[in-house]
Amino acid sequence: MTTETTPKAAAAEPQETQVVIPSAFLTVGRNATVAELQSAMATDIAAGNPLQPLIVNVPPPQLSEFPFVMYNAEKRIVKLAKDKKEKDDLIKEGFGEDPFPAEDPDAITPAEMQLLKSVLEKLGKAANKLEAGEPPSLQHKPAEKPPATMAKK
Repeated sequence: MTTETTPKAAAAEPQETQVVIPSAFLTVGRNATVAELQSAMATDIAAGNPLQPLIVNVPPPQLSEFPFVMYNAEKRIVKLAKDKKEKDDLIKEGFGEDPFPAEDPDAITPAEMQLLKSVLEKLGKAANKLEAGEPPSLQHKPAEKPPATMAKK
C-alpha cells in the first residue's frame, strides 16, 4: 500500500491525500492477515490479472477551535472551554491560553523556608557563642521508644 500526496501538499492548508490500495485487497475479508493479502495478490498475478489500484480520496482532518484547553497557572488547574462563552468566562476567572511552567523540583514550600530560617538562626547563635569562647548549648530531645514487640518464646 502506498500513499501519494497531491502537488499542493507543501501549502499551509492540508490537502487531500490519495491512498492506492491494490484491488486484490478487496477480495479478502476485513480482518485478513498479511499472508492472506499476499496470497490474493499472488493469485491475481498468477492468473495474469494486472493489479488494478483502487484510489481512495482521504479528506484532510477537520480542525475546530473547541474544545479549547485553558490554564490557571496560579492554582495549577486545567479546564476545557466548550465554546466561546465558556472560554470568556474562564478568562474572567483567571485562566489563560498559555500552559503553566513545570514545577521546579528544587523549590521549597513556605513551611520549609520558615524551618530553614529558624535552623539558620540557631546555627548563627551557636557560631557566635563559639567565637566568644562559650560552648554552645545542645538540647537533646528524648529518644522515642521503639514500638513494643512480642517476646519470642
